[in-house]
Amino acid sequence: EAAAQLSALAEAQLQADAVCFNAVLTACSKSNRWAEALQLLSQFQQPGLRASLTSYNTALAAFAGGGAWEKAVELLHEMQSLALRPDNVTHRSALAALPGEAFLAALRFHREAEDAGLVPRTSAPAQ
Repeated sequence: EAAAQLSALAEAQLQADAVCFNAVLTACSKSNRWAEALQLLSQFQQPGLRASLTSYNTALAAFAGGGAWEKAVELLHEMQSLALRPDNVTHRSALAALPGEAFLAALRFHREAEDAGLVPRTSAPAQ
């Protein structure tokens, strides 16, 4: 429904802004529609639009329970390559996307969050 509103704006020759895109990303997130969220993020490449940390966090949240944790990890790395500094919401969303068999990846994400000072350190740093 929300994506249809973006299409309607385009048909009316109106340009959606970041607020519109983030609203649609939120709708995708709440319904675990990660493929649509990724497609929307790619549309942020239009002139005058830039995906924010909030945009990426919202898109990452769409992966929770979606079974595509590898794509969530790719999105996290893309975000970092754009100099968007992950926060605690980013790490929680990435962890929620990981299935049980991805425990080592989850542990790595948690250690990155510890190193960034986003969560309290639970163990001594590796020597």
